[in-house]
Amino acid sequence: APVGNDQVGFQYVSLQEEGLPVMGAQMGFALVDMFQRTDLSTARMEAIRGGSAAITSANSPGGIFNFISKTGGQAFSGSVRTTGGFYGNNKGLGRVDAEFGGPLAKGWTYHLGGFYRVDGGARMLIRAVRYVPILTKSLPTGAAI
Repeated sequence: APVGNDQVGFQYVSLQEEGLPVMGAQMGFALVDMFQRTDLSTARMEAIRGGSAAITSANSPGGIFNFISKTGGQAFSGSVRTTGGFYGNNKGLGRVDAEFGGPLAKGWTYHLGGFYRVDGGARMLIRAVRYVPILTKSLPTGAAI
């Protein structure tokens, strides 16, 4: 957040998942970074810096950050990550991230990932859950949907 204003987050950038905006427009009480959460199911992030980004997407004079999810593969794989700790107010934080994926049938793959969090921090968000299911079909042309 900019110095002197704790109510402002990612105000001039567009956060996207799979090329679609997380929020179409900014609202006075909610900014896009309040809704974007990354976990182990994120494969990579693509970015377009400011200037040309405003031509490509609305509400993005500062840039676009596009989060691309994992899609599974030809072999089963997965991972788990745990995080824990305490805040200065002696309230704890615990988080478990998990993701796995692989082949489902001929030409089909799957991936499932997400997290579970227990958090006693500043926003008093006690529990949070996110899961991302992805089903992919490979086409004979080499493209995937």
